[in-house]
Amino acid sequence: MALITCPHCGKQVSDTVERCIHCGNVLNELKTRQFSNLSSNEQDSLKKEFESQYPQYSCNGLTEKADKWHKRNNIMSIFTLGCLVVFLTLVATKFVSKAFDEENYVILIGVFIFMGVYISLLAIQVNVRKEEKECRRKVFLWKKLFQAWLLKKNIHYEIRLNKFEQNYRKIFNEINPEMYLVEEENGDHSLS
Repeated sequence: MALITCPHCGKQVSDTVERCIHCGNVLNELKTRQFSNLSSNEQDSLKKEFESQYPQYSCNGLTEKADKWHKRNNIMSIFTLGCLVVFLTLVATKFVSKAFDEENYVILIGVFIFMGVYISLLAIQVNVRKEEKECRRKVFLWKKLFQAWLLKKNIHYEIRLNKFEQNYRKIFNEINPEMYLVEEENGDHSLS
């Protein structure tokens, strides 16, 4: 189900009803097309038209970049976990050994080195997650604005999230494209 604009009263109604629920006029002269049913040339043409009209929201390559950040984050998680295991092993070795000799100093130094590496990795991982989150937000914004723009052309665009994007559904749901759209009645067809 998609929303279309009633040509008579200008209010949003479902594309499945025959009459506008606001003014009662017949809507069957409006046909909403599915973006996925358009030819790839038509899809590309619409994307190019949208991006030429609103270049500030272009997200070329950001999905791939965000997916790379996600994979890096997974690698960092495994490496960080490995460092934590080594760190805990060194700490356990120090406390199991009762005699405090030269070997324990080496272990203690190793513990502090691995603790520093572990904290550094955590800081890097936080940065990687931040970068991925920002890329996802920009991609989601583009998708929602593109969807709203296509609806004005009576074309329904179903937004599908890939397996990595599913983790950021909350950010996706928080984006309101209406905040970015400027009223077209003013003659300004731009996004704010």
